[in-house]
Amino acid sequence: MSETTAKITIELDYPITDGEGKEIKKLEMRRAKAKDLRKMQMQKNEADQEVFLFANLTDLTLEDIDELDICDYQKVQTAFKGMTKGKSAQNT
Repeated sequence: MSETTAKITIELDYPITDGEGKEIKKLEMRRAKAKDLRKMQMQKNEADQEVFLFANLTDLTLEDIDELDICDYQKVQTAFKGMTKGKSAQNT
């Protein structure tokens, strides 16, 4: 997997069950691209935009993201923020 398609694994403190009854204990989040942000901005409000983006980056449904415990949702937010810094910020 190239660096541009690298994924981050997020371990859930409170696993969720998806619509098919499968337990999800961890999420794999890929790096966002500009096109992901454009699609996100088509949503009505900021809360919907963020949920849409996270669902897109983790290949989950909106309903799955809605079921995340608040501490796990914050882990997803933190992981996303870390991805936005890029390699150049890590070297400073």
